[in-house]
Amino acid sequence: MKFRYFYLPLLVLLALPLAFIFSGYTWDLNKLATYSSFWDLITVTANPVAAVIISILLLAVLLYFYRANFKLCIAIAVYCFAAVVATQVIKSVVKNTLEEPRPFTYQIAYRLQEIDAERFISDFEKAYKSNPSNPSPYQADLAGDDSIGNLINSLENGTYTGETTIDVNDDQAPKRVQDYLDYYFDKLDKEKRIAFIRFYENSYMQGPQEETRRAALDRLADESPYSFPSGHSIFAATWMMIFMVMAFMARKASFWLVTAGVVTWGLLVEASRIILGYHYAHDVLASNIIAACVIGATFWIMSFMYRLLSNREAKATETSQN
Repeated sequence: MKFRYFYLPLLVLLALPLAFIFSGYTWDLNKLATYSSFWDLITVTANPVAAVIISILLLAVLLYFYRANFKLCIAIAVYCFAAVVATQVIKSVVKNTLEEPRPFTYQIAYRLQEIDAERFISDFEKAYKSNPSNPSPYQADLAGDDSIGNLINSLENGTYTGETTIDVNDDQAPKRVQDYLDYYFDKLDKEKRIAFIRFYENSYMQGPQEETRRAALDRLADESPYSFPSGHSIFAATWMMIFMVMAFMARKASFWLVTAGVVTWGLLVEASRIILGYHYAHDVLASNIIAACVIGATFWIMSFMYRLLSNREAKATETSQN
């Protein structure tokens, strides 16, 4: 494989996450009100079930272009299968090893850090026992002048301004943030994590005007809790890289046209993961680099298989002629 077959597609993959990074883009929990169903529709195409269907369709397209060469079709099928599986295995190992929280969990922790962690957690556990599927601070039997109780009263009275009283010089703030993160990841299973987010919504996101933000936050909480790297992005990047590498080899206008469509879809998937708050831009950047490296390695596997099958056929032909 010529080096340009690898580095030019890699540059395409790096462009989008680097654009987000250099632009200073930061996902904000408060901007969930601008949530777009378009981006949700895009990101769903890389969900597990949809990913299997997409993979079958994309592989079928590849094999159609090389249908005249059966040996090459076998090599391509093995190549694609190995690349997709390998990248997902690497993603799972890295994600479960590093356990980096998603953007929304960090932001919720920062918003809660001005409230006493032990009190908030105690209130959540009381409410969870009362109604595990939808715990509410009203079920926690709150008393006194705690922050959550005051917040609920201000929401009911229409006096809530949305302003915070965080002291930027408070050296205990990072510890309180970490207290919430430790509790969220170490003490709660998936069901309780979703309930914890519901409790946060019921405490801080009141009223019909918050329905869109609540629905978007529910979708975020329903995914795996860890951010780095991005499984959706690494899946999209793998197929983008496969098609771009094969397009350089095919040198057909029709193949490049299909490749342009695949690249457009893949970049939209990656953008959706950042815009919707599932991942940081550096998660997507790392995912693309991993995918590119795996594609480079598995391409040599495909080339080896193709040469092996060709040599066997040549030997069989030579033997039959003798």
